[in-house]
Amino acid sequence: MKKKDCIMVFLKYPRIGEVKTRLGATIGHEIATHFYKNLCEITFEQCLLLQKNDDIDILLFCVSDKDIGKVNEWTDNSFISRSQRGNDLGERLRNAFEQVFCEGYDKCTVIGTDAPEISADIIERAFFALDNNDYVIGEAQDGGYYLLGMKEYNPQIFEEISWSTNTVYKRTTEIIYSLNKTVFNLPILIDIDREEDLLQLQNSNEVLYARLLE
Repeated sequence: MKKKDCIMVFLKYPRIGEVKTRLGATIGHEIATHFYKNLCEITFEQCLLLQKNDDIDILLFCVSDKDIGKVNEWTDNSFISRSQRGNDLGERLRNAFEQVFCEGYDKCTVIGTDAPEISADIIERAFFALDNNDYVIGEAQDGGYYLLGMKEYNPQIFEEISWSTNTVYKRTTEIIYSLNKTVFNLPILIDIDREEDLLQLQNSNEVLYARLLE
């Protein structure tokens, strides 16, 4: 029997003042929360396109246990919801990958909810890339990454990284190369964290920008 692949989506429940705080500092936290909710729903829609494939499970990793019920209600129970475990992003990513590989998944990717240009095609390309590469990564314009995928668990990928800085992508790829592993790079996408990012999206993709305003 063929093993399944999985997409892990890291997210927060959209509470005012708890999401997109850097964006909220300039445009207002209520508006920033509205943007974040729409960012998440764009991500959900693209994942649902892939979920039609019985070989892929979509797992939503919520920041806390208390949010699982709310997220299930928000998404109409369309996905499998779980909790993130760890003291920082690196620990939470490491623990999530360890968990899904222990459960027997074959190829696994993680995505966030900050990249409105994410698409089912890009995520599918990531899984195809893992047929011939050890890792796949999608660089965000702020120096982080919006997607990371692998077919074998390795905790070193998450060590000695200064999270939430513009060195995350660079340092991650350096670690991969130091392990003599191969990595496939996906297109660079805008990651929405600040008002400047929104303006850049408005200039480059008015359709997506309008969608965030809905």
